[in-house]
Amino acid sequence: MGYQNFPIHNIHVMRESLHKLRNTVETAISPSAHLAGVEESGWLTHVKIVIDTAKFIAHAISVESYSVLIHCSDGWDRTAQTSSLSQILLDPHYRTLNGFQILVEKEWLAFGHKFVDRCCLLCRNPDEVSPIFLQFLDCVYQLQHQFPTRFEFNENYLVELYDMLTSGKFGTFLGNNEKDRKRQKLSDRTFSIWGYLWENIHLFINRTTSRVAR
Repeated sequence: MGYQNFPIHNIHVMRESLHKLRNTVETAISPSAHLAGVEESGWLTHVKIVIDTAKFIAHAISVESYSVLIHCSDGWDRTAQTSSLSQILLDPHYRTLNGFQILVEKEWLAFGHKFVDRCCLLCRNPDEVSPIFLQFLDCVYQLQHQFPTRFEFNENYLVELYDMLTSGKFGTFLGNNEKDRKRQKLSDRTFSIWGYLWENIHLFINRTTSRVAR
C-alpha cells in the first residue's frame, strides 16, 4: 500500500471554517442563505475528509490486513481524530458509553491533545485555538446519523460532553497533557466529567441500539 496522504487541513483552516459556520447560523435570514453559508464555510467538507480518512484506515486494517501508522505534522490533532474514528468503525466496543469514554481518555487525553489551547479554556494564544475535538464529535454524530442503531449513546451525549468540557466545571480536560494534569493534581482537586455523565446516563441512552452494537 505504501504512503497515503489525505488533505485534512490545519488548525487555522478549521478555526476559520467554524467561524464562517457560526456566522451563517447567527445571520442567515432564509433557508437558501443558510444552506449557501454552510456550504461556503467548508465545514461539512472538512468533516467528510476526516471520516473518509478513518474509513480508509479501517478498510486497510480489517479487509487488507495492513498495519497502519497514522501521523500528522504534530501528532495530537488530526492523528487523534482519525485514530479515534477508525477505532469506532472497527470495534463496536467504542460505540458504547464505556468504550467511548475509554477512547477519549486514551486517544485524546493520554495522547496529549492540547485541550486548554484548542478549546480556549484559558485563551493564552488565540492562534492555538481550533475546533479539533468539536469536529471529531461532529464526525461521530454523522456516523450516528448514518447508522442510528449502532451506537449505545445518542447525540445528546456528544452535545453535553462538549458543553461541559468548555464550561470549566470539571478538571478532566484541563491541561494540555497528562503531565499538566498530574502536576496540578486535578484528579484530587476537581470533579470528573465522566462521573457527571454517568449520573445522568438516562438522558444519553440510544433507545434504538441493536444488540450487535453493544
